[in-house]
Amino acid sequence: MLGWFVVDGYKRKGTGMKADRPRIVVQNRDSLLYAQTGGHWTSDLKQALNFVDLRSAHDYALETGRLNLEVVISFGGERMHSVRIHPRQKPEE
Repeated sequence: MLGWFVVDGYKRKGTGMKADRPRIVVQNRDSLLYAQTGGHWTSDLKQALNFVDLRSAHDYALETGRLNLEVVISFGGERMHSVRIHPRQKPEE
């Protein structure tokens, strides 16, 4: 049943099921491929490694050592919307 539910403090419309929740993935900006487990990459967002939070995705992107990766928060549905974050190392003090 479609209705309103809350994810991480934000009110959203949907069923409240896992499929309605945003996906947090890492994407290569050059190839547009998404990270999978085992160091593999895919063009299919549904097969991409779905991180539990932004920090995990950010750390993964930095640990690869590649500068062309970004964290994508994808909101599915009829029209897909996404938020893109470009990970950067914290400057040393």
